[in-house]
Amino acid sequence: MIHALLLTANLLLADDAATAQAAAAVRTGAAETTANDAHGFAHDAVQFKFTATDDGGSMELRAKDTADLDTIDAIQKYLKAIAGDFATNDFSKAESVNGRMPEGVDAMERLHDSISYGYEALPDGGRMRLQTGNADAVAAIRAFLKFQTVANRAGNSSAE
Repeated sequence: MIHALLLTANLLLADDAATAQAAAAVRTGAAETTANDAHGFAHDAVQFKFTATDDGGSMELRAKDTADLDTIDAIQKYLKAIAGDFATNDFSKAESVNGRMPEGVDAMERLHDSISYGYEALPDGGRMRLQTGNADAVAAIRAFLKFQTVANRAGNSSAE
């Protein structure tokens, strides 16, 4: 837990401060409403976790209220759709949700054939795995997850 908190602090203080500022800005005011609409659920009703792994990483979204079946259903539909879209090299929802194309997506598009996207339903949400054996694709996935960590204020993530 301490490692994840330190990692998040490091992300916010990273050399690419412009990325961190731009990502953080997408969750304010009108951008928050746009993201809520694009997700299909209220951002503040969901716990976001972005984790880097040796072969890529994962995006995990869970309803804060495990009795909130509408949010759980919306999370599952959203992640399943995103995994399908990414698998067909369509990142338009990522751009729509964030107000700009997230970091790493250009390389993820270019390296599309080397990345697999899997979806898993969880009792209170869902998980999307981004996996590859290509070192450049791993770096792109990590850049994407780092952007998402900041944009979604996911203080419990380890996306570096």
